[in-house]
Amino acid sequence: MEYKDKIIAAVAENACEQVAAKVIKTLRAEKKGLQSDEDSGLTNIWDEICVQMQRQQSETWEMYLDIITGFIESEVGKLDSNIVSSIWLQTDNGKDWDEENQSNEEANIIGHVDPNEFYFIQIEPREKFLDNSIPDSVEYNTEDIANYILDNYILSKAADFTNKRIQKYLDGDYDSF
Repeated sequence: MEYKDKIIAAVAENACEQVAAKVIKTLRAEKKGLQSDEDSGLTNIWDEICVQMQRQQSETWEMYLDIITGFIESEVGKLDSNIVSSIWLQTDNGKDWDEENQSNEEANIIGHVDPNEFYFIQIEPREKFLDNSIPDSVEYNTEDIANYILDNYILSKAADFTNKRIQKYLDGDYDSF
């Protein structure tokens, strides 16, 4: 990984952590619309998500994912477009896009070998490769970004998070979803 890629990845990771922290804070504050029984001991949406990640997802799991994704998209919408682009470049589609455009950039550098096997690089003018020109900006996909943050920063935290309520629920034989 080149130093530029490391910097972009670090910027993206920091932004993802901040988005995840804000989304989790919102989910912890959300006490309406709970799907578990009143006597479950779970008091907020975050508790319910953690239980389902650690045990089994309920029939309403897709609803939870929609709620989380909506909160993620809202937070991502507040970020600078360059930061959003750096996050998207960490996704599978972003990496593929980067590889395609990286090879276009490298197409502007052509190597030659002389008879003495001395290798040198000739830089061709960019205009010569108009069909391989480097894009001026990243056209990111918000859905890719939301799914990336959901999987790598929120659901992974929910799978490991616990508190007294969650632990009590998991230790008991509640079946309230």
